[in-house]
Amino acid sequence: MKVKSFLISITIILLNQSCSAQSKPVAEKFQPFALVELFTSEGCSSCPPADDLLKKLKTEATKTNAQVYFVAYHVDYWNKLGWKDPFSKYQFTLIQQNYLGVLDEKDMYTPQMIVNGQYSFTGSNESKAKDAIDRALKFNALVNVSVRKDSLANDTLYVSYQSSVAESDFSIKVLLLESDLKSTVTAGENKGKTLLHDNVCRAYQSKSLSNKTGQVKISVKNIIFNKNFSLVAFVQQKGSLKVLGICAGKL
Repeated sequence: MKVKSFLISITIILLNQSCSAQSKPVAEKFQPFALVELFTSEGCSSCPPADDLLKKLKTEATKTNAQVYFVAYHVDYWNKLGWKDPFSKYQFTLIQQNYLGVLDEKDMYTPQMIVNGQYSFTGSNESKAKDAIDRALKFNALVNVSVRKDSLANDTLYVSYQSSVAESDFSIKVLLLESDLKSTVTAGENKGKTLLHDNVCRAYQSKSLSNKTGQVKISVKNIIFNKNFSLVAFVQQKGSLKVLGICAGKL
């Protein structure tokens, strides 16, 4: 009886250890990515080379199927120089201003590129851009996120999202982008130039990621949709502004 009891005890211990090992959470690994955010303006003579670089980097990433995403925010603080950038918004200036508080930058400027909310440099510097993208692609995403267009009604775009985490210290940003844009500038520093733009942010909405699923409402008044529009959404830590995960969505 003693031997049998001993064997039963050993069996129970082993079963408990097995159950414990199976119930232990396994950290998920999500695909590395790079989000390249460019702050630019049609009123700044230094910006066209950065716009061209963004287009070049996008073309290269598409050829290699790299998980690199691009956004161009047109800020409004150069509008006073004689040319009002038609794609500029004060909202985009505020986004850049928020980055100023956490990055090693003393002043806002254009063109400025920021990769994954961490690496900042002059937006026309190709070597720094590629180096920052390569560094970003060495780290797995911390959050998995997806978005889906629900409907478009009364100048409002409704987009549903799903996230692998719910965290009040995180926010989800949903952006409406437009590519293949062209402007003929008739005043200001770029007077006489025809400027080409890709992945221009036309609308932007942020929401606290307090739930794993939810819906974001984006105002799209005065926007005429065409085949050049796309959606991108990313999760960002509120304090550090580090980008934790990203996805593209279809319209």
